[in-house]
Amino acid sequence: KKMQKLTPQNILKYFSGYFSIINWIGCYKWKEYLKQDILCGITLGIIQIPQGLAYARLSLLSPVTGLYVTLIVPVLYMITGTSKLASIGPFSVIALMVGDVLSSGKPESYIRNFSLNQTGKNGTITIDDANIIVATTLTFLVGLIQVILAIFHVGFISNFVSRTVTSGFIFGSACLVFTSQFQYLIGVKYLTTSARTFSRFLNVDTFYQILDIY
Repeated sequence: KKMQKLTPQNILKYFSGYFSIINWIGCYKWKEYLKQDILCGITLGIIQIPQGLAYARLSLLSPVTGLYVTLIVPVLYMITGTSKLASIGPFSVIALMVGDVLSSGKPESYIRNFSLNQTGKNGTITIDDANIIVATTLTFLVGLIQVILAIFHVGFISNFVSRTVTSGFIFGSACLVFTSQFQYLIGVKYLTTSARTFSRFLNVDTFYQILDIY
């Protein structure tokens, strides 16, 4: 394939494929669309604020972290996204996966050169701060992998995923979220990860804990 000259026009054309706002911002009808888009943004904001608070707890992070996610992610998708019908926001399964990583090991095992305690006084950090550091590092690595996949246009693989697989994933995700929170509903202790939830119900001790509640 013939190499193109390195000109400002060619550079803009190349990056416009990754920053779609360059393509559509000039065609945006401000008088016709702006009012409806503002109302839509307010509606989605009302929905995503409680979602962000709840999913932050699923991730074992402070609720304010969920508010940051619900604020930043839609802005980034406005710049780079290609679908005007997509609703971008927190996802319960991803939140559970992050929470599983944080609960699988002690925060101090991930972080060096920090003194960890519950209060965060005298130059130390709290466990919540340590969880944020680990979750941020995990998010950065996953995002870096996704950027590399986008550069090589690997997204076509999703075309081979059947609708049956997608439906099964959605149903399984709903079951996973429900069972992960079932311990708080019935008061069963020591179910720290979603993977242990199913096996725990097979344990006779679980039923004794439920009977003790009632």
